[in-house]
Amino acid sequence: MQSKATPTGSNLSWKDVKTWKKSLLEEFGNGIKSDIDRLLRCQDDLTAIKADGKWAGAAANKAREESGKIDDQLKDIVATLSAMQKGIYRASDELGGLEDSIKNVLSFCDSHQFSVSDHGQVSDTSASRTFPSAQSANDWKKDRQDRARTLQNDVDRIIKRAHEIDSGLDYIFNEVFKGIDDKGKTTLSDARAEGNRAVRSSALQEALAASKRSEIPSDPREVRDFWNNLSEELKARLIAEDPRKIGNLNGIPTVDRDAANRKYHETRREHYRQLFTRAGLPVEYTFKGPGDLERFKEGTSRDKNAKKWDDLNFPEGTNRDTIYNEFLSCLKVEESLNNPGKDLKSKAPRYLLAYDLEAYGSKGRCAIAYGNPDTAKNVAVCIPGLNSSVTKMNEICADADALQAGATYVAPSESTAVIAWQGYQTPGLGTVASQHRAEAGAKLLSQDVAALRVNSAPDARFTVIGHSYGSTTTGLALHQEGLAKHVDNAVLLGSPGAGSGVNNVKDLHMSSDHVFIGSASNDPVTNMNQTLGSDPATKDFGATRIKAENTTLKEGLDRIHGWSNHSLYYDYDKGMHGEDFQINKNKGEALRSVERIVTGRSGDLGREDLLAPHREELSPPVGTTEFPHKPTKFDPEAHRHLNR
Repeated sequence: MQSKATPTGSNLSWKDVKTWKKSLLEEFGNGIKSDIDRLLRCQDDLTAIKADGKWAGAAANKAREESGKIDDQLKDIVATLSAMQKGIYRASDELGGLEDSIKNVLSFCDSHQFSVSDHGQVSDTSASRTFPSAQSANDWKKDRQDRARTLQNDVDRIIKRAHEIDSGLDYIFNEVFKGIDDKGKTTLSDARAEGNRAVRSSALQEALAASKRSEIPSDPREVRDFWNNLSEELKARLIAEDPRKIGNLNGIPTVDRDAANRKYHETRREHYRQLFTRAGLPVEYTFKGPGDLERFKEGTSRDKNAKKWDDLNFPEGTNRDTIYNEFLSCLKVEESLNNPGKDLKSKAPRYLLAYDLEAYGSKGRCAIAYGNPDTAKNVAVCIPGLNSSVTKMNEICADADALQAGATYVAPSESTAVIAWQGYQTPGLGTVASQHRAEAGAKLLSQDVAALRVNSAPDARFTVIGHSYGSTTTGLALHQEGLAKHVDNAVLLGSPGAGSGVNNVKDLHMSSDHVFIGSASNDPVTNMNQTLGSDPATKDFGATRIKAENTTLKEGLDRIHGWSNHSLYYDYDKGMHGEDFQINKNKGEALRSVERIVTGRSGDLGREDLLAPHREELSPPVGTTEFPHKPTKFDPEAHRHLNR
């Protein structure tokens, strides 16, 4: 390995990297360990000299004096060697994953007729073929191009990671040769532990020392100040050494959190790819997106000779469903960062604000921003509901992406950031009637939004948008967790109730002209007897009701009372592409309404005929029974819906 390498300035090539061996580093580290063990045994001899009471005189005194000096020198040497050993072993562990990645690339090249030049350039070496039709030829060519592109990305990622490993070890050696302070340790074993400690947290210790702190603060404002006072070089090292911690730390600016979380994402993606490849998953499936992985598990693999899901051989004690969810989540996040999954693609940059695949029993925690919330004039946070998890992140992000594009069209001179927030554990069907998880999520939501305010523009306009069970989470956050202090507007879409104890807008600590309700008349969730609090679409609740009829469904029973109506609040006409999306008539009413709220144009709702009359409670319930419920309230919007 080269001794002087930086991530951007070294000349490491594929030719260099593919010859690296973890075993050589381990052998080097083992040699240092043996030297340290021998030195530790020397201390017994030195101690015996100093403790020998039978030997007296000038020579004995001189021997004791010199043995004390040697003992002090040995402590410095042991501390230094221990730091080197720790750094070498850490680099060796990282190199193990890199070696596996290189082997997979080379294996893929051999089996699929690709090559990689010494400089890391992928080439297709397949022979020319004949096809029965032009379409077949085009499909084959596209598949080869896709494979080459994916392979090139992996080669680039390996070289980049090699730079980071090389630079990290180079940094450790430089720090070691400056000297490790043994801090007055009295034994060589203590000096050895001090050397290990110095390497384990070198960047963090230096950052804490620079800020005169014993630990990283927890308050987002203090975190912001702590971070902003660090040098750019030290920030980069902290991100490199502990990306998971930095990426999920409230108060760190968006750009730096994104850099840390993307780095951690690459590490996890590579980890799962290696794990699944060693278990027997054909390598091409780890090069593709979440759809291929899902199809493989479902048994609909394109490769009839490939091993099936149940035949994969994972290490003993591994829960295959858990790691599947984590790997699928990882790929879903990557897809959400690159392509939200609907026809529309906003032009906003994407930022990975939170990322923890193992949270909530591997359902995960994640937040992706479309647009930078630190610099945006308008900031919206979208909170999902029932059965939501990071394995469905692309669906959550598609809604945020559509809203960001629409808000940008409505207010082109203002920057808008929309955050898809999967920051809490949502319930399944069996627990949806309980607000226990909404209460836990409410606290997390309030904390995260308050933290966003720390780095946002002083005059930024904040809107929270809760859908389904997420509206209950949002209502409770406003009601009992102080969220109302940090937001300007709240929108509840498809709400089964705003939470126990929330009977009107006053309980949300907001005024009626800043709380908006979107409840489609044909959404069965909003028409049932509320089990999660009062129906916020009623007149007594006191909020502003916006038009939210599901105009994008075609004729049929599903349009009248189908469950799919509950999931269409961000919808638009999928048949319209590009700029045609911006034509108002091709958007769903809820999306048009929310665009105006997010951009501070709620005053336009009336002029644009986007306000809806409230529902009225029926007591006792009257009317005919209609699947899946008996009406308990009168909704004027139903007449407009049925007659249009």
